[in-house]
Amino acid sequence: MCIARMDQRWYAGRQLSVEAWDGITNFQIEETDQEREQRLQKWENFLTEGESAQEEDGKGRTESAAVEVDEKVREEEEGEGDDEDGDKDSVDQSEGY
Repeated sequence: MCIARMDQRWYAGRQLSVEAWDGITNFQIEETDQEREQRLQKWENFLTEGESAQEEDGKGRTESAAVEVDEKVREEEEGEGDDEDGDKDSVDQSEGY
């Protein structure tokens, strides 16, 4: 059920492709020393500089802003959100999720 629900959904500006693992495929990525150093430097910059180090998603939004928008869309799809009196609407759990 999770695969069907999550496949082709958008999250953080990326479209997900969700499939069951075949038990054989090795998804481990081999990286060179240079790629590893670049990745670690980028991570260090992110930690020390905060959001200013994040790249924009092509729509003028930082990655964190894109995630916030995606979360708001997800809440609207699930029927959550602020109602007229400012309280959060509850989600009906009777569907068996």
